Amino acid sequence: MVRGEPAGQAQARQVGQVQARPGGQRVGGRHRDQERLGHQRLVVQAAVIEGGEQQPGVGPSVAHRLRLVAAWDWASDYLQSQPGYVDRALHRSVAPDAESQFVNIARWRTAEDFRAATQSPGFREATAGLAVYQSHPALYRVVRA
Repeated sequence: MVRGEPAGQAQARQVGQVQARPGGQRVGGRHRDQERLGHQRLVVQAAVIEGGEQQPGVGPSVAHRLRLVAAWDWASDYLQSQPGYVDRALHRSVAPDAESQFVNIARWRTAEDFRAATQSPGFREATAGLAVYQSHPALYRVVRA
């Protein structure tokens, strides 16, 4: 502990934790000013994708996974051509008995960019292969990166 240093800072330094300082700087880690880097403008669209055949204790069948990934690729090709698109990734659960086996995480510059892309004329056609799956999309703002 450094003389005059609050106990929490000393403890955080000892275990390698990072503490936030006013202005976006951090103690114990490299400086990341989210506003300067533009992270606060990014909007994350997360969609839990459900449906298709499930094998008890095993999860989705191989055919189901292949169809879903092919449909996701088709939609992704379209969405990445839209203004404001940053990136996206499809995640699969490591637990075969998870209620939701797939989650799509996409990043957009703004919520308006995301809405414009999903209301554009080509969106319905590009996502037709995903129509057989239930999706529960929601928008999130990056709070901390």
